[in-house]
Amino acid sequence: MKKSFIQFAILLFLAICAENVSAGIIWSADTHGSIGSGQITQLDGYSDGGWWYSYTDSSLGGNSTISIGNGSGEFSDSIDAHGSLQLTMKMGDTINGHAPFAGIGFPWISDDAGGVGPYDVSAVTGFFIKANNDRPIKVMLDWDTTTIGSARYYVQLPKGDFCRDMLFSTFKRTINDTLDPPITIVQALKVTTGIRFEWDGTAGDSASWTINAFTTAGSYSCDGLFLGAVNPSLSTLAPLITQSPSELRITGLSAPAQLTLRNLRGARVLAQPVNANSTVSLRGLPKGVYLVQVQGEGLQVRQRIMVQ
Repeated sequence: MKKSFIQFAILLFLAICAENVSAGIIWSADTHGSIGSGQITQLDGYSDGGWWYSYTDSSLGGNSTISIGNGSGEFSDSIDAHGSLQLTMKMGDTINGHAPFAGIGFPWISDDAGGVGPYDVSAVTGFFIKANNDRPIKVMLDWDTTTIGSARYYVQLPKGDFCRDMLFSTFKRTINDTLDPPITIVQALKVTTGIRFEWDGTAGDSASWTINAFTTAGSYSCDGLFLGAVNPSLSTLAPLITQSPSELRITGLSAPAQLTLRNLRGARVLAQPVNANSTVSLRGLPKGVYLVQVQGEGLQVRQRIMVQ
């Protein structure tokens, strides 16, 4: 019985994934060096996303280095050659008692379109990353430090292969002191200008890192299958189906549709009509993973959610 249930759950999962052709992609090898694949349409009115950049502690007088893929220094060349973003970082000397560091990042808006932002990413529950590294890496929310302070929110990823959602509820502040005004994770999500991936190392040490995909949480599987689609008229950071702890919000519908919620056994636990701006209560549901379907004329969107 247990074996047949697992087989059924896998088949249901794969069937749902096969029907989706787009999702909340922020970056994959298919988008080359750009962010959002040109699909970000509501970043302060701009239509194009940002681009990868690298940085080191040289701005503070350090001498750490970072090498991109095939040595050309161009992110696109590395991505096209390897089908992933491959990096090598070497730590320089300790800087005034502080550990050396190096990293990469991207802004939500390209410099060509006016630069910084910020952009509100609180509509989603977190990010998804598929990567491999031989050192722990910080994934940090970036923002304008002149107005908010430098204590960014981050999540620490362990070394090795990892493929997982990073829920914002697990992010914490890098530092807390009197120089930085207090800011909650909810506030931080509303003022992000981009994302940074940083390694704080030991002088003389080196690290290698490969990134395969970076998307919105719940939109991508580890074998490359998409779990949810977004309305192309909306930002890739604002899915058609968004979740809070107690409810789902459905936005962007041009005509009435039907929402169905199933557990991993395939049993229907909820069904109701939805329109352009609907909420669906999740109260009373057991904790676990559920599959949401919104279906209407010319529309079929499926997405995985987790009730905690």
